[in-house]
Amino acid sequence: MPGDGLLDTLTPQAAVDAAAWRVNGPVLLIMLAPGLAVLAIGAISGAPFSGIWPIAGMVLIASWMLAWLTWSILTPRWRLWAYERVEDLDELKRIAIADRVLWPEGHIIHRSELAPPVLRAKLEMIEAERRAEAEARAQVAAPAVAKARPKARGKAAPKPRTTAVKAAPKPAKPAKPAKPKTPAS
Repeated sequence: MPGDGLLDTLTPQAAVDAAAWRVNGPVLLIMLAPGLAVLAIGAISGAPFSGIWPIAGMVLIASWMLAWLTWSILTPRWRLWAYERVEDLDELKRIAIADRVLWPEGHIIHRSELAPPVLRAKLEMIEAERRAEAEARAQVAAPAVAKARPKARGKAAPKPRTTAVKAAPKPAKPAKPAKPKTPAS
């Protein structure tokens, strides 16, 4: 129930959609707003574009670096938020990677996520718990699958042995007929 203090369960897609507001929104704002503000201020002041462009370029580069830092800080926090609310973490990761919210494990951008050790430990703990739950569900389902297949009673029947069959002797070639002798004249 909402409001009872328990975390609401979300679908993986809903959690990824929330990342657009929690992660990508602030990143885009930080990435684009300063450069656009410099261009707007330059246009309002009447400065020539050739004089504004170098300043706007430097601001844009600095804002992109700040946006990457923001992404690196916000992504692990969103990941914890989503892990606490989504049951199927593999599906969450698959959708998040497809929507470019997360990057594959080991990717250079994935390795740039900045999470304090406590946050990283929480993420690893949740992943381990979910893996253990999935294995327990698989073990519970395994006997049901085994019961569905009938077991053979006793020893399995031995496979019949094939014996080599001796080849029959080849028939003898008929002798060539002898040429009739012609009388000598």
